[in-house]
Amino acid sequence: MKLRAKLPARSILPDERGQALVEFILVTPVIIFFFFVLLQFMLILFATQLSNYAVFAAARVYCVQHAADPDQAASYGELAAGLAMAPISSLAAGELPVWASFIEDIINMGDSLDLPDALEDLAVLAEGYALARYWRSTVEFSGPGGDPEVIGVTMLYQYPVIVPGFTLLWEMLRGPSLTEEYDDADGYLRRKRLIDIPTHPLLPDAIKDIINGLNDFLTFPMPYVDINAKCTMGYEGWNGSTIVLEDENGSDDEGSDPEGEAAIAQLETCNQELGVLQSNEVDAAVAVQVAEDNLVAAVQDYYTQTKELNDCYESGTNVTYCSSQRSSANSADSNLDGAVANQTAKQNTYNGNPNQANADALAAANDDVASKRDILEARVNSWRSCLLSGFPAKPSGCGGKKTDMNTARTLVTTRKNELAQAKIDHQLAEAARKAKATECEGYSDAATGGHSF
Repeated sequence: MKLRAKLPARSILPDERGQALVEFILVTPVIIFFFFVLLQFMLILFATQLSNYAVFAAARVYCVQHAADPDQAASYGELAAGLAMAPISSLAAGELPVWASFIEDIINMGDSLDLPDALEDLAVLAEGYALARYWRSTVEFSGPGGDPEVIGVTMLYQYPVIVPGFTLLWEMLRGPSLTEEYDDADGYLRRKRLIDIPTHPLLPDAIKDIINGLNDFLTFPMPYVDINAKCTMGYEGWNGSTIVLEDENGSDDEGSDPEGEAAIAQLETCNQELGVLQSNEVDAAVAVQVAEDNLVAAVQDYYTQTKELNDCYESGTNVTYCSSQRSSANSADSNLDGAVANQTAKQNTYNGNPNQANADALAAANDDVASKRDILEARVNSWRSCLLSGFPAKPSGCGGKKTDMNTARTLVTTRKNELAQAKIDHQLAEAARKAKATECEGYSDAATGGHSF
């Protein structure tokens, strides 16, 4: 009898253990790669924007320098472009390895000497300037020509690719822009050569091999993205001569302008007079506010004196006089007190923050006080007329109170006249200030030749 070994039964269902780990291993590098690709695109976009500014700076410096020294204008323009690109032109990993080691040694030496941070930052900026001007960028000028003169500036800036695999992706999406070699290229790398040592056919092969080896040593493979920027700027030339003005007698007075100097003197005098008029206008406005407050106080005193006369008539009797007029006046007086309290609050707010909104709120509160003051005066006048009427008969012995009431009413009339005069004075002060301001503007235009600075 043969014995047969029993094997464990194998499940016919698929085994999914480790599936998530496999998916993670497959997907994560792709996600990380595209993240760095996005970062590379952002850096290229930033370099493009800065390149546009660099050619603008180069064009502007060229235009300014061309008037003084045309032979050096292009050199100064290249210097301006290099300075503009310096902040983003630090050495990338693998770029110029020999020089990178040399620069790193210099920076480490600065750290060992404990130099100030400003000097270290200056060294980094100098590194970026040298790399941008002499290695990565090519600036060309066209012109000047035309009327007005026009200068054109173009710059090719080669931005290094720092993400592995980005070069191949760029080739697939954008075409062979990266394979436009400076010299012979391997794969997708652009090769830049510091110097090119020539060879001669008559030289021995051994010498040729040595020279080619040196050329290969001085050639650094590095993928770059070509960034092209262009700027065209027009300007008006200057012949370097000075402007000579002639006085009324026809003599030359270089750099002087009698009419302009006279206008400046008149402007200074006018501004001093304007300051006085502005102060007068402020004083007139304060006088108006004081007159307003005095009138409010006079009306309220008129109300108080009328109330005391009414109380005098009713004292010792059971008769009530002018009850409706008295109730109406009491209500108007309460409303006026509320308006005055609101005016005080708005004034304090404006004093703490004198902006236009608070000024408008204060003006509205002032108008409300004036309105309620006039209402109270009208109702007190009606109350007074009732008290002075012959019906019903009034008891004697209140002559002094009646005199006080009439005196208070006369004071109200005086305060109203004072307020009217204060408003007129303020209007005159405002008109004088505006007229003087217009006069000073004329002197200002004459002094500046119609230009504002």
